[in-house]
Amino acid sequence: MVLKVSIAGIRGDVNVGLTPEVILNMSLAYGTYMKKGTIIIGSDTRPSRDMVKSNAISGLLATGCRVIDVGIAPTPVIAYMVKHLNADGGIVISASHNDIRYNALKMLKRDGIFLDNEEGTRIYDMYVNKKFNLASYSNISRIEKMKDASEIFIDSLFKSVSEYVDLENIREKKFKVVIDAVNGAGSVTNEIFFRKLGIKEVTYLNSDIEKPFPREPEPVKENLKSVEEELKQLDFDIAFVQDPDADRLGFFTPERGFISEELTLPLCILGVRERIETPVVINIATSLLNDHVLNGKSRLFRVPVGEANVSMKMWKEKSLIGGEGNGGVIFAPFHLGRDSYVGMLLLLHTLVQTGKSIDELVSELPVFTMVKEKLLNVAITDETVKTIKEMFFRGKYRFDDGVYYTETDGEALWFLLRESNTEPIIRLQAEARSEKSARGVIKKIKGLF
Repeated sequence: MVLKVSIAGIRGDVNVGLTPEVILNMSLAYGTYMKKGTIIIGSDTRPSRDMVKSNAISGLLATGCRVIDVGIAPTPVIAYMVKHLNADGGIVISASHNDIRYNALKMLKRDGIFLDNEEGTRIYDMYVNKKFNLASYSNISRIEKMKDASEIFIDSLFKSVSEYVDLENIREKKFKVVIDAVNGAGSVTNEIFFRKLGIKEVTYLNSDIEKPFPREPEPVKENLKSVEEELKQLDFDIAFVQDPDADRLGFFTPERGFISEELTLPLCILGVRERIETPVVINIATSLLNDHVLNGKSRLFRVPVGEANVSMKMWKEKSLIGGEGNGGVIFAPFHLGRDSYVGMLLLLHTLVQTGKSIDELVSELPVFTMVKEKLLNVAITDETVKTIKEMFFRGKYRFDDGVYYTETDGEALWFLLRESNTEPIIRLQAEARSEKSARGVIKKIKGLF
């Protein structure tokens, strides 16, 4: 990746694609679009955070925006503060799960929701054509600093979910918890979360914001071997793992070790299933386990990949819960953004509600196998699509986000071939009841390239 531009912002190699000029011009475009509005800004812990943020702030101030800097903070904290402070938008300085050499500007609108296609396109046009509205010297504000954003966020979280989550029983259960923040933004909020929740036996791993990420930061199995080794020496009921901006959540069980991030959302849904009266929204890259857990209790909508797509559909359908299979849980009573703190609360609530251990809950779920691949230096052509349709013809297709195919007979199979929103790659994934079927689909489609 040198530079990747999407509807939600830009990300790339720092000082290679993501240069000071690129950052400044994008923030000038965003600030122009926001018409001198109030903007919340914060970052994760990447070494480039100050360089990127200072250039972004310069662009916002130059266009007459009021800027409130919340410092190092998780993405859900920044997104919530946009809503809490009735701001006009926000910028998150974080490349999320990407390697430490990358950074990004992820842009929010009012209520802390990421930009949609139309808004992103208009800002990108301003960026490309340098259509910037600069403020006069007398209308350039000073930066406002806010130091208690995480405290406000956690207090608001508990108040917002108290109708649905049994906070008192979670406290009384006296869980033993481990949390790994990958030295990311969660490091500044996790202690506040567990202290206010009343869980005292917490082990904090990789929680130093001055240290680099100790491994590849995406919370997937292949990156978590070192954490798994540490956990062998610890006594715990559940162990959580975040990505650098703490919007995604994975977990370990005492007996099974790391569990696919695809199980985070369905187990959260399980705890509030009886309270669900409106549709649940997920993206098309998310596991069939969600269908199983809902068991017809609610209609399930699948939308194109992208947090903004899930959030907006949840808003339209007045959904209680939704999210993505990458460990991103969205709970509408609090805010319409992926949130690892919501995920941790709902998982603990599910344990309390069911009276079962996390290993027992996982063992009761049906086994689906999902295989994910990244294809480099290839493109999805009309000829590729035509060949795929000839190879797989028993099910249904949709083409609003790459090529998505699903069939409900036999293996309950689906696959998705699409261009990534965050990296210059093609993503290919398939899920089926058997590993053989899922890998067989992947092999056939990869063979076309």
